[in-house]
Amino acid sequence: MFNCRKYVARDGDFAPRTTACRFDTNVSYKRLPTIAMPLRSQIVGLLMLWVSSPLCGGDIRFNEQIRPILAENCLHCHGPDTGHREGGLRLDTEEGAKASAIVAGDSDNSPFMHRITSPDSDERMPPLESGKSLRGEEVELLRRWIEAGASYQGHWAFEPIIASEPPTTQAAVKSEIDRFIVAKLEANGLTLSQKFRDISSFVAPRST
Repeated sequence: MFNCRKYVARDGDFAPRTTACRFDTNVSYKRLPTIAMPLRSQIVGLLMLWVSSPLCGGDIRFNEQIRPILAENCLHCHGPDTGHREGGLRLDTEEGAKASAIVAGDSDNSPFMHRITSPDSDERMPPLESGKSLRGEEVELLRRWIEAGASYQGHWAFEPIIASEPPTTQAAVKSEIDRFIVAKLEANGLTLSQKFRDISSFVAPRST
């Protein structure tokens, strides 16, 4: 008998717990590689980072990629708060943005793009005194979004869940969620780490 750490199901995830263990001499054991986070947490974290990255490719998603940029840099003066709204412009709604600032499908003729790319510090948005500024990749992402039609989405909690067909991958994978991760990695010339591949061999596919 000895003390060891087991992962036990708790609130939908796995949590470590120290418990008494006994070896069965008739069974061959593999040693689990040391990993700081439960596998589910690693997968969810990787997916959240990947879909929010401007480099992930595919369709631009307003809630994950555009809304955070607007919220950080624009909505204090051009959002729902009438007490702070400047110039009567709202960028938090599609109707308000397309009324005067954004020409869907035409970034070159969108006043919004002119203001965020202006070389004149008195015209450029966000204003210098706000202490905020847009990075080059954020400006390019906003340009691509406008060229694609500048579509808005409602709050994510009220958006319908849409099933996605798992993509095909060159590498062998053990589950459908792995196929989404590996496909994105392969599209950018990357592969799963050896630690991930090692621990995946201990995760049995969910029975249907």
